[in-house]
Amino acid sequence: MLLWVPLFCCLCSSGCSRGISPLRNTCAFQAGAWYWHFVDVVWICLFFFVYVL
Repeated sequence: MLLWVPLFCCLCSSGCSRGISPLRNTCAFQAGAWYWHFVDVVWICLFFFVYVL
């Protein structure tokens, strides 16, 4: 799942930049982006609490 999300975001972004919408509904793209940012925040918090404190 961790490698799927950035790949999906890149494919959707590249299609949208060329004017081709790979999704009729952007809900899946937004869910993937929110999930990826959530994972970023979790890793930042884990790093802080494990290595800094």
